[in-house]
Amino acid sequence: MRREALHNPGMTIGWTLHGAGLLSVIGGVVLFYGLFFAPLEYLRSRNTVRARELETTLRELPGERAANERLRGQLKQLESSAEKLRARIPDQPLEAEFFDDLTELAQRADLRISDYRRGETSRSERLSKMNVHLVGNSSYEGICRFVDGLYSLARLVQIEDLEIRAEGASDDYPITMTLLLFYQPTLGTVGDGGNG
Repeated sequence: MRREALHNPGMTIGWTLHGAGLLSVIGGVVLFYGLFFAPLEYLRSRNTVRARELETTLRELPGERAANERLRGQLKQLESSAEKLRARIPDQPLEAEFFDDLTELAQRADLRISDYRRGETSRSERLSKMNVHLVGNSSYEGICRFVDGLYSLARLVQIEDLEIRAEGASDDYPITMTLLLFYQPTLGTVGDGGNG
């Protein structure tokens, strides 16, 4: 009877239908998993990683905020310093005005200026410079007061070169100095002589 069952077309069709049904169920489960559970699992794992990143960020946030505030404070100080520096740079050389300030400073510092000469001028759209050469003499203390006073002038001045010579036993020292005067030309003054 078993041999007959194997060759019976009704039985073969029955087993075939059972096999096809089983394959359909397995295919449906795989399709359901692929369409629903796999994307959900991916989203869950991605959200878990993001949650860990956010927890780390929240733990580090007070330190980051403090660093940010510190940097903002430093930026404000730098901007304030830059603004103060810009205020000390005129838009023209104003050499006569500078000479008056320099003469007054030299008198206060007890420095005698024997020679004052305008040197080279280099112009640009953003920041121009003019050299001034000085020759004079004073005591060591007077020279120190003069140099210190240069940086206290309303006008931005930089010492480019300073030479102090000791001659004999005298307390009076000859000096030679080159100063840089800065000015910020406006559009119409770059090509002008710009003497003030």
